[in-house]
Amino acid sequence: MGDYFFEELVPYIENNFKVKKGNKSRALDGFSLGAYSSFLLAIKYPDFMVSAGGYDASLMWKDLDSPQVDGEFDDWLWFLDYPGLHPVFDWPRDTSYILENSPIQLLLDASDEKLDSIKQIVFLNHASYSLDDASASNRSRNEQFMNELADRGIDNAFDMVALQDDAIHNQTYAINHFLLSLPIHWSILNNLPFLKSPKINKYVFSPTIDTIFTSIQLNNIHDGTNFSPYVLTRSIDSHEKDSTLLYDDGAHFDGDLNDNRFGGYFTIDEEGTFDISYSVKAHDYGTHHNISNSFRITTKGPVTIDHIEYSTQDTIPNPNDQLRFKMYFKNNGSVAAIKNIKITMAQINACVRPTNLSYRTIDVLEAGEIKETNGESGVKIENDCGESGSYGVKLTISEGDYSYWSDTLYFEVVSDSAESEPEPEPELPETFAIYQNYPNPFNPVTTIRYDLKNKSNVQLTIYDLAGRAIKTLVNQSQNAGSHAVEFDASGLSSGIYVYRIKTSAGFVASRKMVVLK
Repeated sequence: MGDYFFEELVPYIENNFKVKKGNKSRALDGFSLGAYSSFLLAIKYPDFMVSAGGYDASLMWKDLDSPQVDGEFDDWLWFLDYPGLHPVFDWPRDTSYILENSPIQLLLDASDEKLDSIKQIVFLNHASYSLDDASASNRSRNEQFMNELADRGIDNAFDMVALQDDAIHNQTYAINHFLLSLPIHWSILNNLPFLKSPKINKYVFSPTIDTIFTSIQLNNIHDGTNFSPYVLTRSIDSHEKDSTLLYDDGAHFDGDLNDNRFGGYFTIDEEGTFDISYSVKAHDYGTHHNISNSFRITTKGPVTIDHIEYSTQDTIPNPNDQLRFKMYFKNNGSVAAIKNIKITMAQINACVRPTNLSYRTIDVLEAGEIKETNGESGVKIENDCGESGSYGVKLTISEGDYSYWSDTLYFEVVSDSAESEPEPEPELPETFAIYQNYPNPFNPVTTIRYDLKNKSNVQLTIYDLAGRAIKTLVNQSQNAGSHAVEFDASGLSSGIYVYRIKTSAGFVASRKMVVLK
C-alpha cells in the first residue's frame, strides 16, 4: 500500500492535477486504522510529508508483546480473526510481515539518517482516555509509541496524549481531534507558527492588585514570518473581551530571549470569572491558530469558612467521637455574587476523618454574605488520636466545576489521656498578648500565637491592606492560656496582610505579616 501510494499515486496526482508539489505540501491524519496508516507511512516514508496526526491509532505493542498477556508475539488485536483487518494483514496473520509494518518497530529500527528525516515531521497524536478498557481505547499503545518518539527527541504537538477525560474510541471524538489538529497541519504547510503549552501563574486573583502572568510556546517559527501572538481574556459574566500582546524578550514571564516562548502580564479591575484563550496572527494571513478556553480564572471572593454550628449535643471533640455540624461560608468579595458553590472535605491528618465525603453546596452567595450549606457534614475523631491539640480537615471550595479556594476547618481535640491523667496546669499568662507570626515572610503556612489572661470570647481575623476581611481564624470562647493557630495563605497573592485579635475582655491588637510567593 505504501509503495503504491508514494511511488504511483502521489506522482500521478502531482503530474496530472494543479496541486502543490513536494513534501512541504503533504500531511496525513486519520482515525483508528486511518491513524495507524498515517503514522506508519510517516515513519516508513519520512521524506514525503511535514506532519502526521491521528486519533486513537490502533498502534501495536513493541515486539508485538502485549503486557496484558503472557508470552511473546501475543498482541491480541493483530491476531484477532477480524475481517476488517484481513485485507491489510492477511489471514492467518504473518508475524514477520506485521513486524515490518509496525510504526513503533520501524521507529526502533530506523538508521540515524532516517531518524533525522523522521525528526523533521511534526506529530499530532491524540488518544481516548481509558487506560484499562481495551474495547474503548488504545491509549496505552499510543503512550508507548509517543514515549519512544520522545526518547528520540520527537515531540507531540499536543501537550496531552489523552484527548479529554471522557473520550472513547468513536467518530465523535475523532472529529474533536480533527478540529484541533487541522489548523496545526494548515499552519505547518504554510510555514506559520502554531501554539502549544500555555501556562498561567495561578487561578485566583485579587482585582486591581494581583498581576496575571501567562505564556505560551510557539512552534514552527521561520525567518521572515511576520506574526503576533495574543492572550485573550473573556468575562463569562459580561462577555466583554480584552487582548494582550505577548513577547519573547525574556522580560514578560516568557523564559529566555528568543526561546520561542512568548509571555505577557496584565491585571483585571473587576470581580468576575474569566476564560483565558490564546491566538497567533500571521499578518499575511490573519488569525490562523487559536487555543480556546485554556484556563478559567476568578477575581471573586475568596470564599472561606466562617463558623460551624454543631447538631450533636457533645461539642467537645474527644477520641472516638462522631460530630455532626452545619458549615457556614462567607463571600469575602465586595461586588460579585458567586453561584453554584461546591465544598468538599478531605482528611489531612490521622486524627480527624470526614465521615461524609459527598460535597455540600450553596446556590448563591452574595458579596459579604454568610450562608450555611445545603446539608450537615460530619467528622470522626479517631480512637487512636493521641495528644490533645488543634487538628484540621481541608476544605476545597469550587464555583461550578472549577476549584478555586481552599481553607482549613480546625477542631480542638481533647484526648482521653488528657482527661484521665491531667497534666499539671501550666502557669497562666499575666497579660493578654499577640505575637509576631512565624515564619514571616511565609509561603503558604504560618503560625499565629497569642496569650489570654482569662477566659474570653476571641475573634482572630485576617485583613488585607484595604481593610477587607479575608478570613476569620478564631471566633469562639477560649480558656485562659497560650494559644496558637495556623494560617494557610494558599489562595492569596503575595503582599502585606494584617491579623487582628479582639476579645470580650476588651483586648484589641493588630500585627502585619508578609505573604511571599
